[in-house]
Amino acid sequence: MKRLWVRLSMAFSGVILSFLVLMTILGFLASGLGGDTLPPAVSARMRQYEILPPELQQQEIQQALAHLFRTLTVMGIAIGAVGLMAGIGMSRAFARPLNRLAEAARTIGTGDLSRRVDIKGTQEMMDVAVAFNQMASELEKATELRRSLMADVAHELRTPLTVLQGNLRAMLDDVYAMDKMEIARLYEQTRHLTRLIEDLRIVALAESRQLPLNLAKVDAVDFLKDVYASFEPIAAEEGINLSVRLPDEALLTYVDTARMKQVLYNLLSNAVRHTPKDGTITLCAILQEDLVAVTVSDTGEGIAAEHIEHVFDRFYRTDRARTRDTGGTGLGLAIVKALIEAQNGSVGVSSKGDNSGTDFTIWLPRCRPVRTTPASVPARSPAISNKILNS
Repeated sequence: MKRLWVRLSMAFSGVILSFLVLMTILGFLASGLGGDTLPPAVSARMRQYEILPPELQQQEIQQALAHLFRTLTVMGIAIGAVGLMAGIGMSRAFARPLNRLAEAARTIGTGDLSRRVDIKGTQEMMDVAVAFNQMASELEKATELRRSLMADVAHELRTPLTVLQGNLRAMLDDVYAMDKMEIARLYEQTRHLTRLIEDLRIVALAESRQLPLNLAKVDAVDFLKDVYASFEPIAAEEGINLSVRLPDEALLTYVDTARMKQVLYNLLSNAVRHTPKDGTITLCAILQEDLVAVTVSDTGEGIAAEHIEHVFDRFYRTDRARTRDTGGTGLGLAIVKALIEAQNGSVGVSSKGDNSGTDFTIWLPRCRPVRTTPASVPARSPAISNKILNS
């Protein structure tokens, strides 16, 4: 009794049986089984023809009504049988997609995330099937990312730990003298481990929307002027010209100033790392509809097309030959993306490669109430993105 198709069949059967009972009652009433005479209106209607005597008229009419009743009874039984069969067939057809969906859900529960269901049936069933397949795809993608993350973290942690273990063992075997130079090398490896763990913590908290943020209304123009003043000496020390292009009017947005400085310092440091001496880095901001767009552009080596879609991935390095000492932990741009999305914004990158430079653009909402749900992240249309990146 708990199966859907059984309940639907019983519902169809109840409707059909109710129809048959109603027809039977009407047949009894019409055939005059409840009395010896027809209703007065019917008798008066039949007598006006004066074809048969009244007694014969009454007999003929009752015989005709009895025949009609038998005919209706036979038709009702036939219709009822066909209706019952059709009801069972329809109920099984309704329940079949749900059974397939339940079977697929059990398969995914066992760990086989490649299972999908066919998109068939009514529109509602097809909507459920599409949503189920999307859920399965997202789960499969998340599982792959988690596996890749675990492998990458293990790889990144293994290198400094191996160096520490090897150097300490060499000191115990008197291969290396325990002087300040060797201790400084070990200390640098511990600092790298600390930075790596802290970067991973920030990415995890930001992506799960659990990173504490102090969002406040900030004028992006004044904020970028402060960032420029702080970072300009660093760029000058590397022989790189840092310029700023800002509008005259205020660009108000809601951000956490400390986290935004971390984002911009990561982008500017990345630009300095990939821009040759005498190159130029430009920090600019414009207003596009309800979005404040902040762009960090450089005249450096650029990013090849095959790397564009991966630059915000964890531990991804476009230059595989770059070491951890010169290339950082590989989490800088992943932190940028996580922090910006945690502040209800989005970030994109554009580059033509071949030493044509790179543009990183941040889109932030312009003075709108802040929400903590993912639905509050402002949508960025491709037209707006291309216009900003190409400006």
